[in-house]
Amino acid sequence: MYQRLISISCIMVLMIVFIPTTARSESWVLWQKKEFQKIDLTSNIYWEILDAYPDYKQCMQTMKRIWQVEKTQALEDKKKFDTISEIKDVPYNLLIRKFKEPKEYHSIWEHFYCLPGTLDPREKK
Repeated sequence: MYQRLISISCIMVLMIVFIPTTARSESWVLWQKKEFQKIDLTSNIYWEILDAYPDYKQCMQTMKRIWQVEKTQALEDKKKFDTISEIKDVPYNLLIRKFKEPKEYHSIWEHFYCLPGTLDPREKK
């Protein structure tokens, strides 16, 4: 009886330790980081959680779609408002808008990341 109690206790401890870790690692979070670079090259950085997914593949698919929508919008804004001098990109990860006559901001950088649910990329305060 004593051995059975020890065995059950060991199994319960293992479950407590490993099951939450496994469950959390199966979650993927889509993050967007917007960096507003001022004329003096200082910047304001904002992080936003866009959504969460049970697997990495779903997160990446959504990230690609959102990135494409943002790029299309930037190209339309460039034609419509004529304030954007240049658009640079790294497919599905980064989109940079540089402005012709910067008033407040020299450029806006948008980064997209799919990260494990246990990871928070924001700077600790």
